[in-house]
Amino acid sequence: MAAFQFFDPGSDEYLALQNYIQQVEYMVLDEDQINAGFSLYDIEMALESNPDFYSFFERADGLTVTKFDIERKLNEIKQWIYSIVRQKAVGRKFQRPM
Repeated sequence: MAAFQFFDPGSDEYLALQNYIQQVEYMVLDEDQINAGFSLYDIEMALESNPDFYSFFERADGLTVTKFDIERKLNEIKQWIYSIVRQKAVGRKFQRPM
């Protein structure tokens, strides 16, 4: 959620971030779960509460998604956010108040 504060609503970056998050949600959750209000937050809490590296989610259609697959996708999103923030930070100069 904090990442959305870096981007203006309606900007290309904001929409791209929403799209990336939806991709992760659809990796794990089915349409009924998403309509019921489950989100990326629920996925991350399930990952954090299970320390087993070999754990996985089994979807209703029988597909299994490993913890590693989800964490890899989340790391890609984090790297993308960091690159955007770095690009924006290059043009800013900080100085001490007088």
